[in-house]
Amino acid sequence: MFARVQRFNLPQNLAEVARDLAATVEPIMRRQPGFISLTALLDETSGEYLFLTLWETLEEIHRFERAADEWRVRDIMSPYLTSVPEIGVYQVHNLPAVAAGTTLEPLAP
Repeated sequence: MFARVQRFNLPQNLAEVARDLAATVEPIMRRQPGFISLTALLDETSGEYLFLTLWETLEEIHRFERAADEWRVRDIMSPYLTSVPEIGVYQVHNLPAVAAGTTLEPLAP
């Protein structure tokens, strides 16, 4: 699994706009092969927002980035942005779950 993080800025106190943008672009992205989910991370105080999308493969992220729908998403978001979004792609590694009440031993130096 891979994550694509899109970091962008909006004027302060526009979390509702960020939520509306996420709700608008999510159905567009959902049409893309390999798309899993979109999570919006919001910091109203700083005006910094992140859209975290999860994808099945790296190739599907690259396919989306070349698709017309990527340009449609950019067109929807661009009137609200105060800077060019930063985009990063990361491989996701899920850590094993720790049972409730279990204590973790510190790593040896």
